[in-house]
Amino acid sequence: MTKKLSRIDAGFRSLTQAHIDAADMSLRFEGLDTETKKGNILATLKAAVIPMGIPARLRDALDLLFKYSQEQDWNPGQRPIVWPSNQTLIDELGLCLRQVQNVIRELRDRKLVHMVESPNGHRRGMRDQDGNIIFAYGFDLSPLAVRRQEFIDAIDEHNKMRTERQQLRRDITIVRKAIYQIAATAEDEGYTGFDWEEAVEEAHKAGKVASKDDRVPALRSLLKSLEARRSGAEAAFIEYGQNVSKTCEGEKNCTHTSTTDLQLNESSTVSTEPKSNTEQCTDFQKSSSEIDRLRPRRKKYDGIDRLSQKLEEYKITPRFIANVSPPIGEQLFTDDPTWSDIVESAYRLAHQLGISQSAWGNACQKMGREGAATSVAVIAARKEEIVNPGGYLRGMTWKAEQGELNLGPSIYKLRDQQAA
Repeated sequence: MTKKLSRIDAGFRSLTQAHIDAADMSLRFEGLDTETKKGNILATLKAAVIPMGIPARLRDALDLLFKYSQEQDWNPGQRPIVWPSNQTLIDELGLCLRQVQNVIRELRDRKLVHMVESPNGHRRGMRDQDGNIIFAYGFDLSPLAVRRQEFIDAIDEHNKMRTERQQLRRDITIVRKAIYQIAATAEDEGYTGFDWEEAVEEAHKAGKVASKDDRVPALRSLLKSLEARRSGAEAAFIEYGQNVSKTCEGEKNCTHTSTTDLQLNESSTVSTEPKSNTEQCTDFQKSSSEIDRLRPRRKKYDGIDRLSQKLEEYKITPRFIANVSPPIGEQLFTDDPTWSDIVESAYRLAHQLGISQSAWGNACQKMGREGAATSVAVIAARKEEIVNPGGYLRGMTWKAEQGELNLGPSIYKLRDQQAA
C-alpha cells in the first residue's frame, strides 16, 4: 500500500499551472536585443501596473529585485536571477516575514517571476570576476522580458480607453450644456408642452454619474441616453416655435409680434376704417388671447424691475461690465458685447467658479438674466476674496428678492480698484 504524503518538506513549494507557465517563459528567454536594456523592462512593467491591475506592493518588490540584477544578466545565454534573502526583503520593503512570504507567492501566482529552487530551499548564488553568474537560486526575472509585449499591449489598450473616456465625458458635458441652454431659453419664452425641469434634472444627474463612473461602456450608454433627451428637447422647442410662427401662415408681410409690441398696440386708438386681409391677419396675430395661449408669461418678480432700474441709473452697460471684470472680458468673443454676450459669458464663468445650475437659475429668475450676469461678473472679479461663489450668489439673490441689492456701487468699486 502506497503511503500518503502528509506534508511537503520545507523549502519545496507545490506547483500550479501559473508556476509551470512561468517556468516555460524562463526557458523561452533568449536574452535582450542590443537596443533593449533591463531598465526598459522595468519601465514597461511600471507603466503596466495600473492597466494590468498589479498591486503597488508587487511593483515595489520587483523594483527592489531589479536592483540586484546586473546588465549582463540579461544577455543571450544568461538568466536574470537574483537571490536576496527574506531578511533583506523585510528590511528593504519595510514588511514583516509573513507579508514578504505573501508577496513572493503573489509574484509567482501572477507569473511575474519564476522561482529557481536550491536543493535545500535557500536562495543563493555566485558570480565570477566579470560579474557573470556561475550559479544562482532565487528569483528569475526573465518572465518579465518574455511578457513585455503583453505589457505594452495592455498599456496601449488602457491609454486608448482613457482617451475615449475623456472624450465621452467631454461629449456628455457638451450635451448637458445644450440641454441647459434649450431649457433656459424655453423657460424665458414660456414654452410649454415639454418637461424642461425633468430634462435639466437628468442632465444634472448625468454629470454626477460621468464624473464617478470610469467604465467606458457605461459612459457610452449614458451619452446615448442624454443625446436622445437633447433631441427630444430640441424637437419640442422647434415645434413650439413653428406653432407660434404659423398663426398667419400664407399671408404676405405678416410677421410675428412680441408681447412688448402687443402692449403698445393695445394702448393705441382703434381705427374704424375697413382693413385689408393682411391687416386683419396682423390684428389676429396681435390678439392677446392668442399670444397668451401660445406663449404664457412667466411670473416676474418686482426685484427684476428694481435691479434693471438701478443698472440704468448707474449707466452700467455690457461694455462697462466687460472692462471692470476681466474674467468676463476673457470669455467674450467681441469687443462690442451685448447683454446676451454678457449673459452667455457669465453662464460659462459660473460653471468654472463652481456655481451650481440651480443657483444660477434661481438668480436669473429673481434678478433677471442681466442682473444675474452682473452679479457673476462681480463675484468673478473678486474670486480671490470670495470663498464660496455659489453661496455668495445665493446671498445676492436673496437681497435682490428683498429689494436690498444694488449692484451699481459694486461695479464702480471694481472700476476704481482697476484704476488705482
